[in-house]
Amino acid sequence: MIRVTMQLTGMTRAVNLLMFPAHTFQQPACHRGSASADMEVVALDAACQLALPSSTSAALLASPASPLLLQSICTRALGRTASPPVRLAALHALASIAGVERAGEARDRSAALLPAESENAMRLAVFEAMSGAAGGFGAARTPAEAVHSLLQQPFDDTRTGVYRCCSALALRPWFAADVCNSSALLAHLCRTDRESGQQACEWRHSTVMALWATVQYVLALPDDAAE
Repeated sequence: MIRVTMQLTGMTRAVNLLMFPAHTFQQPACHRGSASADMEVVALDAACQLALPSSTSAALLASPASPLLLQSICTRALGRTASPPVRLAALHALASIAGVERAGEARDRSAALLPAESENAMRLAVFEAMSGAAGGFGAARTPAEAVHSLLQQPFDDTRTGVYRCCSALALRPWFAADVCNSSALLAHLCRTDRESGQQACEWRHSTVMALWATVQYVLALPDDAAE
């Protein structure tokens, strides 16, 4: 009970920090932009840590009963307007909620997946980040387009965060299908010479293996089954 209460308290603080911009606090105008970004990073790091212990705590963050936090994380991870530090923190938070640590090196889908209602909330939040006039990052209209655009960035830490996030999301058939429908992204992922940094190389490989695990899962389904 104490642990659940602490998780809920942490989630509430994260929601408040992400939902309310810095100008709601009495700060000098010259510091508001950087202070807002710093507070968002703190909130996203908190969400990331909350998601680590178990699928139960991650499901709290992806609860369809209070979707604002998950929507905010997805928008900052894949949307158009987030600053680089905020985007990076959001990518890692989304990766943790989606179960990248729970899946482990075995890419265990059953360990990574959340309850059905939370999985649906995650899918909706990811695609919601692509909606609106601006679209996702790089004016993307699909998650795969946003991911491909982000992987063109010159920052190793950003690309590593993208791969880590994709390693978790790719365990879902809906995300794997979106990736496989993007010839540009699929070609990028399958090129072993795309990355020179160790972490980026390892997480690119992890993404490809997660895709393969999901493909195998889908191929093993009965002909009349759908997810």
